[in-house]
Amino acid sequence: MRQEQSTIERRPKVTMKDVARKVGVNIAAVSVVLNGSKSGTKVSQAKREQILSAAEELGYRPNVLARSLRRQRTGMVGFYSGYDRLTTHNHYLAEILAGVYEGCREHKLDLLLHVWETDAEPNELLRNIADGRVDGMIVHHPPDNPLATGLMKVGIPVVAVTDRLDSVPCVLIDDEMGGKMQADYLLGKGHRRVLYRGSAIPFSSTVERYIAFKQQFEAEGGEVFDGYGVTTSDFPWEVASLRPWELKTLGLRDFEKRLLEQEGITAIAVWDATIAHYTAWELSQAGIRVPEDIAIMGYDVAHTILPPLFDITTIRCDQRQIGKLATEFLASLIEGSAVPAEQKVRPELVVGSTA
Repeated sequence: MRQEQSTIERRPKVTMKDVARKVGVNIAAVSVVLNGSKSGTKVSQAKREQILSAAEELGYRPNVLARSLRRQRTGMVGFYSGYDRLTTHNHYLAEILAGVYEGCREHKLDLLLHVWETDAEPNELLRNIADGRVDGMIVHHPPDNPLATGLMKVGIPVVAVTDRLDSVPCVLIDDEMGGKMQADYLLGKGHRRVLYRGSAIPFSSTVERYIAFKQQFEAEGGEVFDGYGVTTSDFPWEVASLRPWELKTLGLRDFEKRLLEQEGITAIAVWDATIAHYTAWELSQAGIRVPEDIAIMGYDVAHTILPPLFDITTIRCDQRQIGKLATEFLASLIEGSAVPAEQKVRPELVVGSTA
């Protein structure tokens, strides 16, 4: 039995010469109309309309590569995360990228994604990106990663998101405000002895919110007990469904349980809402009522596929706005305009059922 094969008929590419021939003008006139070229050629409104009509009829499309060479730009920007894997379960990174994409669409930019891999060498990535394939880069990586400083050395604009990098324009959540909001809410509920479960990795954002929380809470006569440093790297992304029995790596350590039993702690503040969710589930399994016996308060939103078991009281961070503002910063830098050294986005208190 004969098998049919599909083929694509390749048609000759329509050029500006074809458009000029159809209208009866020179190529310079067509270039002025279609590419915005600056020359001494004057084009009347009637001829302009004829050229546009002919280009549409013939199916003319600009040569993007040629235009990039003329403008010394690619129309493409990059995004790199040195912390997070890009998975369908990573709500945090997905929200940032949604904002970046929205900004790119508004500024007519294409987006090239690079994300952290365990076997990736940062200097190799730097060599690949610094060859001019992008006009600028949005980054989210540790201070010891050489990517941002390396790109800036070769003249490629860079903007950092959520965590500060020295000498790089940054778009951040106001984590100092967020930490104070977290403390004020628990103080307002009458809590004076709190366990704080911070991040094991000293992100500038998590350090800033912890310091603000501790100072605010203690300034009002409260006492903060430091718990185990847990990170979302302990989180098994392959299940990422907030089925708590699969998330034991996020659980309370023995010394934290002893603190709860011996120190009269009435609330737990957590740097991440996913970890707060697991903590609430673990306490409920031990017969401890949330929030009647111990209140739980998180920060940002929980990574979830399935509906969460708890409505976590938290500080919401608009990561989508972070991504969009970062893209606007980058577009301005590419055009040669100055941007602020730092832009902060205000967080928002979201009252749930756990505190």
